[in-house]
Amino acid sequence: MKRYIHGGEIRENRVRLDFSVNLNPLGTPETVREAVKDCAGRLQEYPDPAYRKLREALAGFFGIGKDEIICGNGASELIMASVAAIRPERVLLTVPDFYGYERAAAALGTETEFLPFWKDEAETESEGAESESAVELCKLIEGAGSSSGEGKRTLVMLSNPNNPTGRFIIKRGMTDVIEKAAERGFFFLLDESFLPFVKGGERESLISETGRFPGLMVLRSLTKQFAMPGVRLGAIVTGSCGLREKIAEFLPEWNVSIPAEAAGMAAVNESNYVNQTPVFLAESREMLKAGIEALGRKTGRLTVFPSAVNYLLIKSSLPLYSRLLEKGILIRDCENFRGLGRGYYRIAVKSGEENEELLAALGDLFSGNR
Repeated sequence: MKRYIHGGEIRENRVRLDFSVNLNPLGTPETVREAVKDCAGRLQEYPDPAYRKLREALAGFFGIGKDEIICGNGASELIMASVAAIRPERVLLTVPDFYGYERAAAALGTETEFLPFWKDEAETESEGAESESAVELCKLIEGAGSSSGEGKRTLVMLSNPNNPTGRFIIKRGMTDVIEKAAERGFFFLLDESFLPFVKGGERESLISETGRFPGLMVLRSLTKQFAMPGVRLGAIVTGSCGLREKIAEFLPEWNVSIPAEAAGMAAVNESNYVNQTPVFLAESREMLKAGIEALGRKTGRLTVFPSAVNYLLIKSSLPLYSRLLEKGILIRDCENFRGLGRGYYRIAVKSGEENEELLAALGDLFSGNR
């Protein structure tokens, strides 16, 4: 496996600090750890194939009916199952975005059309930028509906907030985008895995809109939100009973383990943790961003882009992946993201002390100290 597929290559390298995976920097809640430990005596049991207690807990967490929820062994399993269920003749993907969407389309041999949605020289934090992004995306969807793929069964997949740029479109703008796609009969997989890291983000979720749009699926990653990638748990919400049943056909039996169900049920009760996360991140992210911007002004060889979430996209003329790895620090090489390429890197936002250590390491590199 190539190093830059997902990040997190801590087994292949000597790593002291892992900035390549964008998990919640607050760490796994203690109640989640305890819930997993308490499952040790139940390992001889088969899981509930309908994970009923988990769906009830998630229904309260998301404020929806439990029958609208499908869970999986991480968001990645649900992406693959959703594409298989819809069997689109064409997939529309924004560029850049999470590689897993393209991988799922390729696995089924689906025609893929890439929509250029980001240019680094145009990325700003100016007021109104979010609404401009929504308008731009609507135009891309409209143009795709009028292209040579017209009449084909089409699925749009995108992340909001975007991975890896951190760009975020508010609910009003995303609703316009979904409506534009619905007018053309497109299915839409909206990945909100990083929305819980946005300050006030839950108010911007489109989970409540799935009843209005039968072709809309909203994806969430509890793995990311509660820092538990070793457990693997994701959820997808859709108001279409037919679509839910079809997705379920492409999921294996017992795909949610007893420890994963227990972890999820404990996690959604962590209201203080959930509320604290975006506040903590906003402060840590701005501190890290300011430090990188200062290095950029000093050296002229480092750029950091605006982000609403728990990671930052940066651009540098130095080979930062290999240079930082020599110091035991792992970052995400974004060379394989369409629309980015060599010189782009994604770094997670972590605790203040860890962020300071990364800034010090970057300072050494740009001052010529290996």
